[in-house]
Amino acid sequence: MKKKYNTKIVNYTFRNKVKHKKGEHYTFAFEDMTGRKYYKYSNEDPFYAAFLKGKTLRDTCYHCKYKGAGHTGDILLCDFWGIEKAHPDFNAKYGASAVLIYSDKGKHLFEDIPDTAIRKKKSQYETVVACNSSIIKSTDANCKMKYSLNESDLVERMIPQKTIKSIVKNHIPEWLKYRIIKKL
Repeated sequence: MKKKYNTKIVNYTFRNKVKHKKGEHYTFAFEDMTGRKYYKYSNEDPFYAAFLKGKTLRDTCYHCKYKGAGHTGDILLCDFWGIEKAHPDFNAKYGASAVLIYSDKGKHLFEDIPDTAIRKKKSQYETVVACNSSIIKSTDANCKMKYSLNESDLVERMIPQKTIKSIVKNHIPEWLKYRIIKKL
């Protein structure tokens, strides 16, 4: 980014929600040393694009023993993608998290959180998993990119190919995307 924009980067934010207030997590933002802020799409950053496609995870993520029935914790915090469909009355302007409770201890811990500390909306496990399958299954190991941090062409290999679909997707206004999704 420093080379591409010819400026020193002083702050970088994944999943930026300033420009995309409906929880769109495919954007990032960075600020240069003059204070100028840039808002970009994930496919404009090699590492971010590779991360979202599951190419750069650690080996255990491709064969996670804690997915689905293997879960051993009391609670699981995760993204609640699709909350706008499941609970249209819930204001998830900046995204939403789900708290999945797996034990009595987890239930008591969650019940001890004051209602004034977080906004709560009861939902079903199946509803949360329907839009976030990573809760129950590992990332496909075929996605993994073989790399070494010493490779001189590593960044270039991470750059996603531009397609007509990715270019058009980045330029459709957010309000139109969400109207189309809501109709579907």
